Amino acid sequence: MLETIVGTACALLPPTHVSEMEARFASTTDRDTVAPSLLAHTFALLSESSAQEKILAHAAAHTDDDDVSSEEWKERGNAHFQVEAFDNAIASFTNGLRGLVVDSPATALLQAVLFTNRCAAWQAKKQWRFAFEDATRAIAACPTYAKGWFRRGKILEACLVDDADIAQTLYLEMPGEDPRGDISTTIARDLRVVQGLVDGTMPPPPPLPTPTRHASTRPTVDFSHPHVVVQTTTTMGRSLQATDAIAAGTVLLTETPLAHAVDPATQYCAHCAKRTPNPVPCDHCAHDMYCGAACRAAAWDDHHRHECGLQLPVHEALGRVYFRLLNLERFPPPLTRNADDADAGDGVVRAWDERGDAVVLNALLHSPPIRLWLPPHVTDARSLVASQCTLALCDDASMPRGLVRLQPWPNNRVDVWCFFLPSVPPPSIAQQTAWLHALRQRLHPRHHVVVLHTNMDATAAASRAAGFAPRGDHEFVATDGDDASLTISAALQSQANALSPHALARVVVAAAAYAVADPWRPFLHDDATTLPRLFLAMCQLPTNVLAITTTTVDDGSVDAKSRATDDVVQRRVGVGVYPATAMINHSCVPNSFVRFDGATLSVVASRMLAPGDDVLISYGPHAAKMDAATRQAILRDQYLFACACAACRHVDGPASSPSLSTTQFLKRTRLAEAHILDRLTSSHKLHEVQALAEALLADRLHTLDADDVLVGRAFDLLAQLAAVQGQFWQAYQHCARSIAVLETKYAPVDAELGHEYFKAAQLLWNADRHDLVAPMLAKARASLVLHLPPDDPTLVDMDALGAMLHAPP
Repeated sequence: MLETIVGTACALLPPTHVSEMEARFASTTDRDTVAPSLLAHTFALLSESSAQEKILAHAAAHTDDDDVSSEEWKERGNAHFQVEAFDNAIASFTNGLRGLVVDSPATALLQAVLFTNRCAAWQAKKQWRFAFEDATRAIAACPTYAKGWFRRGKILEACLVDDADIAQTLYLEMPGEDPRGDISTTIARDLRVVQGLVDGTMPPPPPLPTPTRHASTRPTVDFSHPHVVVQTTTTMGRSLQATDAIAAGTVLLTETPLAHAVDPATQYCAHCAKRTPNPVPCDHCAHDMYCGAACRAAAWDDHHRHECGLQLPVHEALGRVYFRLLNLERFPPPLTRNADDADAGDGVVRAWDERGDAVVLNALLHSPPIRLWLPPHVTDARSLVASQCTLALCDDASMPRGLVRLQPWPNNRVDVWCFFLPSVPPPSIAQQTAWLHALRQRLHPRHHVVVLHTNMDATAAASRAAGFAPRGDHEFVATDGDDASLTISAALQSQANALSPHALARVVVAAAAYAVADPWRPFLHDDATTLPRLFLAMCQLPTNVLAITTTTVDDGSVDAKSRATDDVVQRRVGVGVYPATAMINHSCVPNSFVRFDGATLSVVASRMLAPGDDVLISYGPHAAKMDAATRQAILRDQYLFACACAACRHVDGPASSPSLSTTQFLKRTRLAEAHILDRLTSSHKLHEVQALAEALLADRLHTLDADDVLVGRAFDLLAQLAAVQGQFWQAYQHCARSIAVLETKYAPVDAELGHEYFKAAQLLWNADRHDLVAPMLAKARASLVLHLPPDDPTLVDMDALGAMLHAPP
């Protein structure tokens, strides 16, 4: 989408405009000075009425699926349902919900119908929770739609017969229901509502679920290991480094994104980025789907309120991240959370009560040290309360002992000074620590707190205890980054000087086109700030944004007992901006890896880190998966640097392109492998497939080193073949040879080995070699618990195998 809007914009510019910009960039050593004038000129050309109309028309263009109405999706779903293609029916009803804007009684009714029909498909699959959720959503969408009530009553009735425990759980989740009540009474009530709606004597409906509003949690570094620090060097720039020994498997960093977006039309929640087979849409636009009402409400607070109902110029994930970053700076958050938010503090830091706190306020206002730091317009208790620039610091009885002065800045930094009543003993370090903890909870999470000293010894000790780190002589900063960490211009490195003149000229055109199509432009008139912000983001994000991924098992896998490691794949869900993680450098032999739980990222050490070691992850190219020339070409083209990691430095001779004969061999052997896999899943002549697999192994052993990953894959194919034929011990022996190869390429806790260890454990179990299962299962668990979320099916399968292993005979 980015390329298409750039192409549209380039066609609207004078024929020589882009080439002239390329020449300017090629002839200067100071691109930072040249770029703003070129950007402004390009924007002016694209802002002319005829060009602007065409760019806006491009932004309004729809995909083919967008041309299908929600009514048509409903009919398609009904047709699938009639032939019992329930998965296809669910997908069609979901597409209908995605594209529906609820702005009238008719569209509210259609939303209720789509929820009800999807509910019926889930019920046919005996997915009781999803069916119950959709029936309840149908009732909320249109309380007078009888079929919604009917479906919910019948689902509870059928679920009570099929699984009484699930039925009871669903019943208890209904607001207003007596936990000691009878579920049958609730079923009867729902069915009475149906009868009342049909004959016109509808009783008052019972209370409906209301969404829980979750406070925004972005952006934040949720955890940073105490022995990992930020270092800056002239050769590596900013990086993360270990200050002490850190064991493999240790979580080094956990971070939620500054901004993120999921890929369009995926089955993942637009807020938490977790898989959501039964999504709920935004009622007012067709942009996003959510796993439930809580994430929908949290997304509204975070970013969606600035997008909903507006025509975005792009729908792909990276393009939406550009605008979300822009809106983070356009629409600063409130200074503090709402007082009724769950995380707004525990009462020891609170707003002032003008009447109840009058005596304390008067004493504080007349204390010379405090008076010096208050704004000039604050002269009495009333003006102090109205200014909202201070909060009360209270003891456990909610009696004020002092105040905290707050000074917000445009980059979301908040300077903090703590003052205490002069007529009482100074608070203890423990009390000050509790206040600083509570203050961080009270302030909006997008703000970054900087504590400025008024009492060096006590405040310094309390600041350290509350998770702040010293910076300079008079400041303590939150350890989730520096005071500019929330400002995209300071958090990420721009690649403007590394881009080719051609690429940089296209970035100028893209930024100008995005600014012209910006949906907030007619309301805010902020072109002067929007243009440079978009340009900077487009110079930063392509090399700094991270793909949000999830681990899945390929649906084409032949059998659960014979899955190859190749069947376990990383699928992209979306993209996110993670400023702390972006400081981590690349290595083709990394000592750490990135895992995702939804949009939350963790960096985990895969090898032992010694003091002084840089934390290194792979940006994609890995020495175990590709040769040095291929790795370096990818890193040079996508990330604009020449890799000098240990693997690339120790290549025999310069990293040259593979020879023609090597290239031909790799192409031929990979085609042969794909052919074998295809026949493995579709052929009944397994002896022929066996011969092909043995020939493949012999060919690779003859041509490649014995520890080459392709040799391991050939052993893995033979393991699959043996397992399919029930020869589990032979399959294990082949699998062990594959493991031996992988152990030369990966650390023990790397996912590639973890999946292979688990496969070996399954094969040993099926070969009745139960005495060998436990050690292999332990290795698998030690690896995969670091990579997979707790509810991942692979971990569930591991738990089941462990339970069988320890079950009494």
